[in-house]
Amino acid sequence: MELYLQGYKESAIAFELKINITTVRYHKRKIQEKFGTNTFIEAVVKAIKSKMIEI
Repeated sequence: MELYLQGYKESAIAFELKINITTVRYHKRKIQEKFGTNTFIEAVVKAIKSKMIEI
């Protein structure tokens, strides 16, 4: 999430972490599921509100 907040796109995150872009998308989906949201942005908002991440 932190890289997304810094403005990184999926491809840049994959490059930075040296993983496949499908792995980035998989984890993004899992984060959404964990927060029970329909979009990744909603999950980010919930994480910020619950103070799991800071902006």
